[in-house]
Amino acid sequence: MADSILVRPANPRDLKVLVEFNSAMALETEGKNLDPDALHAGVAAVLEDGYRTKDIMSEGKIEVGTPVMGDKVLEKFLAMPA
Repeated sequence: MADSILVRPANPRDLKVLVEFNSAMALETEGKNLDPDALHAGVAAVLEDGYRTKDIMSEGKIEVGTPVMGDKVLEKFLAMPA
Protein backbone atom coordinates (compact mmCIF):
# COMPACT_ATOMS: atom_id res chain seq x y z
CA MET A 1 0.00 0.00 0.00
CA ALA A 2 1.43 3.37 -1.04
CA ASP A 3 1.37 6.32 1.32
CA SER A 4 -0.31 9.41 -0.09
CA ILE A 5 -0.13 13.03 0.87
CA LEU A 6 -3.13 15.31 0.57
CA VAL A 7 -2.26 18.85 -0.47
CA ARG A 8 -4.97 21.46 -0.09
CA PRO A 9 -5.01 25.24 -0.37
CA ALA A 10 -4.44 27.13 2.86
CA ASN A 11 -7.43 28.76 4.49
CA PRO A 12 -8.05 31.13 7.41
CA ARG A 13 -8.30 28.21 9.85
CA ASP A 14 -4.59 27.60 9.23
CA LEU A 15 -3.63 30.94 10.80
CA LYS A 16 -3.27 29.51 14.33
CA VAL A 17 -0.83 26.82 13.14
CA LEU A 18 1.15 29.31 11.03
CA VAL A 19 1.52 31.57 14.08
CA GLU A 20 2.61 28.62 16.24
CA PHE A 21 5.23 27.61 13.63
CA ASN A 22 6.55 31.19 13.42
CA SER A 23 6.77 31.41 17.20
CA ALA A 24 8.57 28.07 17.49
CA MET A 25 11.02 29.01 14.74
CA ALA A 26 11.87 32.34 16.41
CA LEU A 27 12.50 30.58 19.71
CA GLU A 28 14.55 27.77 18.17
CA THR A 29 16.65 29.83 15.77
CA GLU A 30 17.02 33.12 17.66
CA GLY A 31 16.09 32.34 21.24
CA LYS A 32 13.28 34.93 21.05
CA ASN A 33 9.84 34.66 22.62
CA LEU A 34 7.51 36.70 20.45
CA ASP A 35 4.31 38.32 21.69
CA PRO A 36 1.61 35.93 20.46
CA ASP A 37 -1.01 38.62 19.84
CA ALA A 38 1.36 40.81 17.82
CA LEU A 39 2.66 37.78 15.92
CA HIS A 40 -0.91 36.66 15.15
CA ALA A 41 -1.77 40.14 13.87
CA GLY A 42 1.42 40.27 11.78
CA VAL A 43 0.89 36.89 10.13
CA ALA A 44 -2.79 37.67 9.52
CA ALA A 45 -1.88 41.01 7.91
CA VAL A 46 0.64 39.40 5.55
CA LEU A 47 -1.88 36.74 4.53
CA GLU A 48 -4.52 39.42 4.08
CA ASP A 49 -2.08 41.27 1.79
CA GLY A 50 -2.17 38.14 -0.38
CA TYR A 51 1.34 36.76 0.16
CA ARG A 52 1.87 33.00 0.26
CA THR A 53 4.81 30.61 0.25
CA LYS A 54 4.71 27.63 -2.09
CA ASP A 55 3.36 25.29 0.61
CA ILE A 56 0.29 27.46 1.27
CA MET A 57 -0.13 28.97 -2.21
CA SER A 58 -3.61 29.34 -3.65
CA GLU A 59 -5.05 30.84 -6.80
CA GLY A 60 -4.96 34.62 -7.06
CA LYS A 61 -2.30 35.06 -4.38
CA ILE A 62 1.30 36.31 -4.61
CA GLU A 63 3.89 33.55 -4.30
CA VAL A 64 7.08 34.52 -2.47
CA GLY A 65 9.97 32.55 -1.05
CA THR A 66 10.34 31.81 2.64
CA PRO A 67 12.89 34.61 3.27
CA VAL A 68 10.59 37.21 1.72
CA MET A 69 7.59 35.90 3.65
CA GLY A 70 9.62 36.02 6.87
CA ASP A 71 10.65 39.61 6.14
CA LYS A 72 7.05 40.60 5.50
CA VAL A 73 5.84 39.00 8.75
CA LEU A 74 8.69 40.67 10.65
CA GLU A 75 7.83 44.04 9.11
CA LYS A 76 4.19 43.71 10.20
CA PHE A 77 5.20 42.36 13.63
CA LEU A 78 7.55 45.28 14.29
CA ALA A 79 4.89 47.77 13.22
CA MET A 80 2.50 46.53 15.92
CA PRO A 81 2.13 48.81 18.95
CA ALA A 82 4.06 47.60 21.99
